[in-house]
Amino acid sequence: MGAALIGAAAASAGLVLGTALKMIRNIRPTPLSYAIGAAGFAAIGLLRWPLVPVVLVLVPTAIAATWWERRK
Repeated sequence: MGAALIGAAAASAGLVLGTALKMIRNIRPTPLSYAIGAAGFAAIGLLRWPLVPVVLVLVPTAIAATWWERRK
């Protein structure tokens, strides 16, 4: 059972990465997008902060930063 769950987790990670790569080609991310993504990676992947609080901070931050960037 454990091996099946590990395999399913690897497959879902691959699907998420594949979807992200397809979205990047269509969206044309800005440096701000990369910075927010890097902040999320650092907080969750490197600092091991919990996902929910990081998302609750980064989503409004990303929305506000995108609004600020586009209003210029």
